[in-house]
Amino acid sequence: MAEKNGINRRDFLKIGGITASVFGAASIFEVVKQGGGVAADDAGGFYIRSHDPDDPPYAVDDAVYDRKSGGDTSFIRNPDKLLTRNENTRKNLESGEVGDDWLAYAYAAGAATFMFDQDMYSWDRQATNPSRMPEGRWIPEEHGYTVEDVSKIVKRSAKLYGASLVGIAPLDERWFYKDYGDISPAAMFGGSSPPEGKTPPQEMDPAQVQEMLPEMLGDMEPEALKEMLMGVMEQVDPAVLPDGINPDMLTNMPAAMLQQMLPRMMENMDPAMMSALMENMDPSMMPDRPAMMDGAMDIGTMDFSAIIQGRLRDIRFSDEIDAPVIEDDGTKIIPRSMNRVVVMAFEMDEGSINTGGNIHVVSQLGEAAAMNGYSRMAFTSACLANFIHRLGYNAIPMGNDHSLSIPMAVDAGLGELGRHGLLITTKYGPRVRLAKVLTDLPLLTDRPISFGVTEFCAVCGKCAEQCPGSAISNGGRTYEASVTGIPGLYSWPVDGDKCFGYWAEVGGSCYNCIRVCPFNKPEGWLHEATRILIGVQSGPLNQLLLKLDDAAGYGSESGDDPRDFWDKDTYIHIKA
Repeated sequence: MAEKNGINRRDFLKIGGITASVFGAASIFEVVKQGGGVAADDAGGFYIRSHDPDDPPYAVDDAVYDRKSGGDTSFIRNPDKLLTRNENTRKNLESGEVGDDWLAYAYAAGAATFMFDQDMYSWDRQATNPSRMPEGRWIPEEHGYTVEDVSKIVKRSAKLYGASLVGIAPLDERWFYKDYGDISPAAMFGGSSPPEGKTPPQEMDPAQVQEMLPEMLGDMEPEALKEMLMGVMEQVDPAVLPDGINPDMLTNMPAAMLQQMLPRMMENMDPAMMSALMENMDPSMMPDRPAMMDGAMDIGTMDFSAIIQGRLRDIRFSDEIDAPVIEDDGTKIIPRSMNRVVVMAFEMDEGSINTGGNIHVVSQLGEAAAMNGYSRMAFTSACLANFIHRLGYNAIPMGNDHSLSIPMAVDAGLGELGRHGLLITTKYGPRVRLAKVLTDLPLLTDRPISFGVTEFCAVCGKCAEQCPGSAISNGGRTYEASVTGIPGLYSWPVDGDKCFGYWAEVGGSCYNCIRVCPFNKPEGWLHEATRILIGVQSGPLNQLLLKLDDAAGYGSESGDDPRDFWDKDTYIHIKA
């Protein structure tokens, strides 16, 4: 890039020298006075401030805050938008445009190899213990290691397995969902996808399902129907059964009579009952898939909330157990002795994000960067959990499904919360994905940090300006939040439904907020100076740095041309 927006690199160097000479000494003095320190090169070179865990760089109103429901996440709330997105993705592929062509889709698919492998996040791996491993627990002190040594070993191992950044936080139950949900075909169909040509339940209007169930179930053999219904009885609270019907009555009722009662049972069916029925149905009984994508059915008007809410299962904590438990109804119980969270950040390829984040081209090249992050999350967290298991300790690998990753990452000292609702790290900015391993292995926790993100985001607002879905607030911080946000956390509101709605509209993922963020920048004098000067936490200085970022051509609507992607080896630079 020889020149952008009329200012060449030589002029920038002059500006950079003047800026550094004017503000450098004052910046250093102010940071030292406030107890800051220079971050190591592998932490981005910022001036950082270390916080006491009791005084983190965020505020929570405990009178307002409540553990969120996993059913409030955009993906769980909006399976209809997911279907629309998938259909529009297919249309993008058919267009053959560069960045959305066969080659790009194969590239993204390869990156997603481990993304959907839920076995990687299994809670049951602690049961595996090869005979060659000693029994019991490995006690660090008996082998000449301290807790500090073990903490370093765990971080070193996480990086070997694929993490880019690693921190350790104390368990904070506030950041766990109070329940979790699953709308995957595997969950809907008891571990298998529906037969080809059949309609998955998540693509059906609950009212339509309720209307069709009597006929669908009425075609079953009476004994098979009774056996299935008795299985349903074991999964639901008797309180959700229709008035006048109870498990004992169904048990003693002849199968043929039970079949005749179906229409009454279907009236005003409770969502939990409907959900349990569909879980127990033979997938081959589902109706043929309608030509819904060709306009025969308006999936945008469907209400899936009844089915989804019926699939939520509790997440609880207990002092009475010493290992994680999954109860028969799906409730997950975590022992409070598992009081350490190893939080890992995974860099997403800068070139892919910058190409895929173009406001005019939502391409699979950017998708590949995120998919690669998700695959590495699954692989690395599984490896680290297995390592800890082999030492005789409990460990639960987690992606995004059971807890809020960003507050945990802040507590682990990996970065700060940005206006766009993403973690901003010192080394990679917001260009990361996050995974965790919850464990009872004794570990030292890291301290939260701040390095000027909050103050800079207050005057920047590029992510809000360049958000095509208008999902990011350009106003001030508040304790209020959208349904997908976190009420009680003092932050800039982000509307996840609007964000995901735009994804559905364009048939792909959008990374504009990451791409335009001034913290997501290549190495160079401007951004090296920014890393130093931003620590001053001065509004006027932040405005100057923002203008320099604009003058350099960063943060504009136009991303990198996807036609140039394959010719630039500099794009392949993921590093640990």
